Amino acid sequence: MTRFLAAAALALLAFDALGAEKKKPAPPPEVPLPPVELPLPPLPPEQKPAPPVKAPDTLPPLARAVRIGVGVAGDLDPVAAGRLAASLRSIAALAPLAREPVTLAADRCEADACLSTLGAAQQVDQVLFARVSGGVLAVRALDLSGAKPPGEARQSAPSDPAELRAAAEALACKLLVPPGCTGEAQIDAAGSSIEVDGKPGAPRLTLPVGVHALVVRSGESVARRSVAIVHEGPVALALRRSEGQLALLTPEEVAQRAVASAELAAPPPRRWTRTAGYVAAGVGIVATGIAVAEGIHSRSKLDQAESGYRANGNVYRPADLSNLESGNSAARAANVLFAAGGVLVASGLLLAFAF
Repeated sequence: MTRFLAAAALALLAFDALGAEKKKPAPPPEVPLPPVELPLPPLPPEQKPAPPVKAPDTLPPLARAVRIGVGVAGDLDPVAAGRLAASLRSIAALAPLAREPVTLAADRCEADACLSTLGAAQQVDQVLFARVSGGVLAVRALDLSGAKPPGEARQSAPSDPAELRAAAEALACKLLVPPGCTGEAQIDAAGSSIEVDGKPGAPRLTLPVGVHALVVRSGESVARRSVAIVHEGPVALALRRSEGQLALLTPEEVAQRAVASAELAAPPPRRWTRTAGYVAAGVGIVATGIAVAEGIHSRSKLDQAESGYRANGNVYRPADLSNLESGNSAARAANVLFAAGGVLVASGLLLAFAF
């Protein structure tokens, strides 16, 4: 019986296991995934060999140092021409890639061909040329390589030498130095207001080269002046009162006015000729006085001799002869003294007032 129950239980468990296997769901069908294309990494660029470095003489013209020749011509004396050439050289040295400028003897050149020939002879790359003629200041820049056309700037020529230099520097700067050129001004005017070209200024200013209008106000007084700004060095001006008015003066002008005031205040020196003339005239007057006295004495003695001669029956006595001799001697002395006195008086007056 026991064995039968055990066999039945085993058969029942086997049947349940078989049913369970029949009820297990079938796996889902496999669905194929779409293909995915991944980007490939870029290929490295092809390495090209670096170009060879060019030699200095094969660089383009604008990258090389430039030699500039400077010349001046026109209605200028040698001193003014030399100062103007120095001003132009200071501007030429500011040009991009410029080397130290070269002075050209261009005073006889009139045309560009002459300037080009002169510049080529001096082995320069550019020529900066200024001419003052007929009241006109003209500044011309020539590129001897022909890479740039000639440039020129002109204006009326100032009569003041300092303003002429400042105006020439302004024109040259316009042609050669695009960033501009500047100079300095120092104004000694404590307690005063300063205006430059109608704008407020200061005792120390940096201004473009050229001629500027300067106005300084001190109380109710106003001083005006044109100031010439150059690149070479600062321009110094001082506010001074002269003849009751305010004036802006350079150190040279201050010194000149001081010397002139001292000369006016000092008495004129006495010349030795004036003293000698006075002495000679005095001696001549004394001699003339003695001559008059001798003449009177001579007349008296001669009159006495004549009276004795008539009283004695037209015969001279010894006393009459003595009077006659004394009168004649006094007359001769008077004549000599009159002549010497006249010469001394005339010479003295000539020395005192003519020399």
